[in-house]
Amino acid sequence: MLPSGGQKFANNLSWATGDLCHAGLLSRVRRGEFQITLRGKEELAKKHKEITRAYLRSISNTSDYWDSIDKPRKRKKAEISQNTEPELELISEKTPDELMYESFQEINEQLKKELLDYLRDVNPAFFEKIVVDLLRAMGYGGFHDAGKVVGGRGDGGIDGVIKEDRLGLDAVYIQAKRYSGTVPVGQVRDFAGALMSEKAEKGVMITTSRFPKDAYDFISRINKRVVLIDGAWLADLMIKHDIGVAVKQTYQVKRIDSDYFEDAEE
Repeated sequence: MLPSGGQKFANNLSWATGDLCHAGLLSRVRRGEFQITLRGKEELAKKHKEITRAYLRSISNTSDYWDSIDKPRKRKKAEISQNTEPELELISEKTPDELMYESFQEINEQLKKELLDYLRDVNPAFFEKIVVDLLRAMGYGGFHDAGKVVGGRGDGGIDGVIKEDRLGLDAVYIQAKRYSGTVPVGQVRDFAGALMSEKAEKGVMITTSRFPKDAYDFISRINKRVVLIDGAWLADLMIKHDIGVAVKQTYQVKRIDSDYFEDAEE
């Protein structure tokens, strides 16, 4: 699957048929139907090991099409010698959709780093509020006062609590801690103990850093349902549910509406 939710196979098939048509090896008969051309049969007879986009461009007469695709595919090589001019590498075998999603992921990775920097700088009380806001956005609670921050002196290791559903049939207890290093496994044990003192069955421990393997081993052995959310997962969830972030730009990627043209093919 692509990050957009589309199927990678269907996406690549669409680009492949388009490339083959522009190279003159296929012709479009009607919606979803293509026919190999005489030139296509000639190329097929050559028994190529593979037919790449670069090869299709080399035998094609429609340079405008290939120029429009290749222009955004150029990027600087990762390692450039100080004694040479920067070279451009052509990423010829990835579809524009794949390149766009790769760029999207790069932007999101940078956003996650910036978001974690902000989270590490906020005061503890506000961080606890952020965590409750996030769980609300994820669908927990669902009504007024369904989630609240309870952290402070004497909190017993519980920073917040939120109802699991609209009816409030069960509660999820929260501990939200900002760390710059690995969370000690002792902190996870203390949280489990706090759940026991509250007679609670479910808890979420959230941090801006990471948990050690021992912490995951520990929660797998106890009879409480505890979820550990590290910094990377926290940033992902905040971006997905629009907590602490805002939309910068929106791009609409459109496709041919083949249903519209269906009547013209009859």
